[in-house]
Amino acid sequence: MVTHLRGHTIGFVFQDHHLISAFTALENVMMPLLADRGFPGPEITARALDLMAQVELEKVSGNLAMNMSGGQQQRVAIARALAMNPDLVLADEPTGNLDTKSADSVFELMRKVNRESGTTFLMVTHNLDLARRCDRIIDVVDGRITAPGSGEAARAPS
Repeated sequence: MVTHLRGHTIGFVFQDHHLISAFTALENVMMPLLADRGFPGPEITARALDLMAQVELEKVSGNLAMNMSGGQQQRVAIARALAMNPDLVLADEPTGNLDTKSADSVFELMRKVNRESGTTFLMVTHNLDLARRCDRIIDVVDGRITAPGSGEAARAPS
């Protein structure tokens, strides 16, 4: 039951993308669909290609993951997280290993997916500039949520 819930309603994006480096970007995006259905089919390939287009990587879908930039790999990880149409994507420092330009691109992609599909992203970040761009901020100090609303103070310009 928990595995089904996790596989169908929650997607995961990690700080380190956890792609299979010897597989192509497209094959990495197909993995959750293959794990769910057990066999490849034209609908799985079509879904994965559509997701590659959504993350603006359709032209490099045949590239091996190990030959892609960090930003491209993180976009593939986001596409993979969206493969099962989850309601929620948990993102742990999804831009932490990226340069500023790639981080901005990945964050904008998550915002776009949120706006267009309604998928909720719950993101953990230490980057206050990034956090200020989110709809809601919840501060956690020593494993505890701080006073309600205190996260709003983090939105104020430095």
